[in-house]
Amino acid sequence: MNSDLLEFHQFCKEEHFKLLDKYNLLYYGFGCKKNILRKMFPEALQFDMNVYTLNDILLELNIKYNTNYKHLSEFNCREIIILLDFNFKYACNFYFTSFRLIFTLEKINKEISSEDLQNLNIILRDLTTYEDYGIDTIEHKEVNIEGYLNVIRNGSKNSKISFKHLLEFNKPTVPVVDLFNKIKKNLMIIRKNLLFNFLSEFIEHKMIKIKDQQNIEILIDLKYFKDLIDECNKN
Repeated sequence: MNSDLLEFHQFCKEEHFKLLDKYNLLYYGFGCKKNILRKMFPEALQFDMNVYTLNDILLELNIKYNTNYKHLSEFNCREIIILLDFNFKYACNFYFTSFRLIFTLEKINKEISSEDLQNLNIILRDLTTYEDYGIDTIEHKEVNIEGYLNVIRNGSKNSKISFKHLLEFNKPTVPVVDLFNKIKKNLMIIRKNLLFNFLSEFIEHKMIKIKDQQNIEILIDLKYFKDLIDECNKN
């Protein structure tokens, strides 16, 4: 991101914190907003709505606050939740109104009404970053392998382990339950949504996608699998 643009957004940070005392925020504008939001709100819970369902988030919050979804709306919680690329058609089933909420609008064809904005008490702010969303492998699978390798190099240890085991199935589509059963002991996880969290970088860079929460589709040519597995094995 341009340094002047980053400085501008950081300058507005205090104003946006004050707005969150009374309102929720919806950020729009050109470019990926995930990285700048992590810098502006480092303590916030962040969920990519292309990866998580509302039920996944409810489950995490229920465990964290030792409650159930019916009581979440009764909380007077000051925690910030960031919902990236939120689909407002689900707004009618929303249980997080007691939290401070930040939504992002990443696609201009997403439907949002003035009624949605009023019901969720939303103020709009521009958060243009001009940052790329990632490698568009859905439309262009024949890309330079270096792009894939860079995503792996920047990933966490658990992300690399999860991705390596996914590729080792050596097929274009893998059931989520098969990968989960393969890695759950090694990574000591008990919920599938943690697996989605480990794979989120690869989803965001469109190297893989989750279909109906049941299957993982690998959007990379099979000929690259060995080189990518070798990269995952590096320290």
